[in-house]
Amino acid sequence: MILLVWGLACTLLGWFSGETFTDWELRATGGWEYNGYRLATLVRIEALVCLWTAVASVILNLKGFAWMYDRASNGLVNGLMYALLGISIAIELVALFMIHIISPACLINIVLIVMTIITMKQIDEERPSLKKAKRFRKEVK
Repeated sequence: MILLVWGLACTLLGWFSGETFTDWELRATGGWEYNGYRLATLVRIEALVCLWTAVASVILNLKGFAWMYDRASNGLVNGLMYALLGISIAIELVALFMIHIISPACLINIVLIVMTIITMKQIDEERPSLKKAKRFRKEVK
C-alpha cells in the first residue's frame, strides 16, 4: 500500500515537472533536472518499480501462502523474489552511484525480500519438527 501511494506521487510529480514534448518526435524539453538527469524520467522509473512491485507482491502473497500452508512448490515464489531483488539492487546501485540519490521503492524491496528469504529458510528448517495438529470431534448424544 505504501508503494502504491509512492508510485502515484511519483507519477504526479513526473506529470507536473514542467517537461514538454514536441509534436511528432517526442523529444522532451524543459522540466526540472537533478545532477544532469531529468527529474520526470527518474520519477517515472520509480513509479514503474512501484508498479512492478505491486503486481509481484500480489503473486508472491498468494503463492507464498500456498507454499506455507498447502506445502506447494516454492519455485515460482523464489524465482519471482530473486528477479525482483536483482532488479531492485541494479536500480538502487545505478541510482546511488550515477545519480547520487536513493531509490526508496528499491530500498524497501531489498529489505523486505531479504527478510522474507531469511524467514522462509527458518520455516524450511522448522517444518520437519512440527507435528500434525490433533483434531477432536465432539459427539452430541
